[in-house]
Amino acid sequence: MEKKILNFSVIFEPEGGGTYSVFVPQLPGCVTQGNTFEHAQAMAKEAITLYLEVLAERRDPLPEQLNAPVIGSVSVDLADVHP
Repeated sequence: MEKKILNFSVIFEPEGGGTYSVFVPQLPGCVTQGNTFEHAQAMAKEAITLYLEVLAERRDPLPEQLNAPVIGSVSVDLADVHP
């Protein structure tokens, strides 16, 4: 069988104490968590795999591969904030 790799953007949100919540925006409802970043990565892969297995069981189409979002940060000087 030909190997087909799908790539998904995943958001890892720190929750404190080293734990992370994980969200897969391209797969609505696909969320998980992990006790460490590495654990969260492993849990994300498992959650995505299970999600895709449910799609396959239902004979639903696989999600289209989208361009990965760019996640960055923007700094704002509070001196520039006017009430």
